[in-house]
Amino acid sequence: EKRAMETERQAAQAAADLAAEKRAMETLNRRLDQVPGMVFEFELDTTTGTTTFIYASAGCEALFEVKPEVMMAEEHDSSWTSQDHFDTPSRRTFAETPMVKALHPDDKAAFGASVAQSLESMSKWDWTGRIIVSGKVKTLQGQAVPEKNGESKVRWTGVLTDVSEQHRLQREALAVGAELRQLVDRA
Repeated sequence: EKRAMETERQAAQAAADLAAEKRAMETLNRRLDQVPGMVFEFELDTTTGTTTFIYASAGCEALFEVKPEVMMAEEHDSSWTSQDHFDTPSRRTFAETPMVKALHPDDKAAFGASVAQSLESMSKWDWTGRIIVSGKVKTLQGQAVPEKNGESKVRWTGVLTDVSEQHRLQREALAVGAELRQLVDRA
C-alpha cells in the first residue's frame, strides 16, 4: 500500500511537471511570436544533406506568407547543391523550403556562400539579401549562430528581419546625395 501511494505521488508530480513545462513552452512561443521577423532553428545533416526548420515563429507568415507548420515541414532535400551554389569542396544539398524557394535569383549564390562559410568556420551566419513573395521583392537581414548537434548535424538559431524600408530610405538618401553633388559641381 505504501508503494502504491508513492507511485501515485510520483505520477501526480510527473503530471504536474509536464503541465508546468507545457505552460512555459506556450508562454515562450507567445513571446517569440511577438518578436519582429522570424525567429528560427534550422538544422543541416552534413552527411545526408537533409535540412529541417526545427522551429519557426509566427513571423514567417509576414515574411514568406506561410504558416510556421509549413516552414517546419519534415526534412527537405533538393538539387540545390554545394556544387552549384556553395564554394566548398563537398557536395551538400540544401532545402527547397519556402525560404529557399523565395530567394531572389540574383541572391541565391551569396546566400549559399554565406551558409557554407558559417558551416565551414562554425561562425555566426550574417546575410542580407532579397526574396520574392507574391511578386513583391523584400530585403531581409538574417543572423544566426551555428552549433554542432551530434556528429553530423549543425543547428543554427537566429532571426530573419524585413529591412526593406531601411534599404529604400538608404537608396533615397544616396540619390539625394548624388543630386546635391551634381548641383554643387554645376555651381
